[in-house]
Amino acid sequence: MSTRNFVTKLFHKNQFGWVEIGSRLLNWTTIPAVGLITDPSLFGELVLLSTAINILVTIACFGQQRTVLHFGANEASESDLAIFTAVAFAILLLPLCYLALAWFNGFLPGEIVAVSALTIFHQLLAAQKRAFGNRQEYCKLRVSLTFLRFSLVLSAIWLVGGVAAYVLAELLAIALSLSFSYRSFSNVLRIRSLPSPYQFKNAWKIGIPLLWQSTFLMLLMNYDKLLFARLGNFEDLGNYALLFLFASSLAFLLTFLAMRFEPAIYQSSSVKEARVITQQYAKALFAIQGVAGLLLIIIYQVAASAFPAVTNASEFVFPMLVMGHILNSATKPWSNLLTKLRAIYAPIISITLVAIVAVTLNSALIPKWGAEGAAFTFLVCNTVFLMALKFSTLLAAKAELQLKSKGSR
Repeated sequence: MSTRNFVTKLFHKNQFGWVEIGSRLLNWTTIPAVGLITDPSLFGELVLLSTAINILVTIACFGQQRTVLHFGANEASESDLAIFTAVAFAILLLPLCYLALAWFNGFLPGEIVAVSALTIFHQLLAAQKRAFGNRQEYCKLRVSLTFLRFSLVLSAIWLVGGVAAYVLAELLAIALSLSFSYRSFSNVLRIRSLPSPYQFKNAWKIGIPLLWQSTFLMLLMNYDKLLFARLGNFEDLGNYALLFLFASSLAFLLTFLAMRFEPAIYQSSSVKEARVITQQYAKALFAIQGVAGLLLIIIYQVAASAFPAVTNASEFVFPMLVMGHILNSATKPWSNLLTKLRAIYAPIISITLVAIVAVTLNSALIPKWGAEGAAFTFLVCNTVFLMALKFSTLLAAKAELQLKSKGSR
């Protein structure tokens, strides 16, 4: 494929990507906007709740969107069954995850479990419409949730304030968004036959490695924020979270590219084709995020120089967070390829080791160095994670070649 055709396909024929990046952009602005109208201490508490919801959703869903992406529009019944199975597992896992978070950080509103459950259902439905190529329903789900969440959360904090108002606004936004696509989720609830015990057992057997990977990924990405809250430094958590959120804006570019490349990787007809798509994905991601990251650092440094009150942290915190997010995004293409190759234990071992390093370094550095220690740990761990995944990909490719050579004899 020529460079011109590749760019045309990526930017001019990627409607799902444009919808997703627009939705995530507005969704991303919700929490920073809340930070502008609240004091740092309350904002830190809201960041803790937002982080807790993110952890619950990621662990309880454990990458089941990838399973849904395997089924096209001509396999609607199989897709509905995959969603039903994923939701059933989520209902079992959410209370356990909530209890673990509540034990580590103290009291957390129980309503965040309901918010997380509805969010998982919403994400699975959106993944289904994306796999079906149904732009209208996909846009309805993503855009409605984005605008409802932005307007309701900001209104609740501005008019009422407090943790309870935030949780209620999140719950109402996701419920209203699902109601706009009643026909879509009612089809899942009215599946003709329930999954058999064998299907549940098989799905659980496949899902255990993904669950393990999701759990340790959340430790890598969010243990620093949980530790700030556990230490009672909610003001420091609020200031650090703002910098972390601004740096995470680079993830919009990952989302845009993922809309194009991820379904192509999973639905590719051969391993060779999947590897070619993965290499295109990785190169495009590194080039675009590298330029965007440099611009983001320059803009931040200029703003910090002109307005010293923008941040109380060291001038090195934000650049380290940006580079950490670039490296973290760079792991996604290789993780997708390893999943396609069914080499699921390689990323599990990698993320487990990196998560242990993250917990150890954060526990040692955050009490002493605060945001600087957290940012340094984030950069180091994502560097190690990327190197480990690329090494695992080389081993998986070598094993594949050896298997083919044995089969040809």
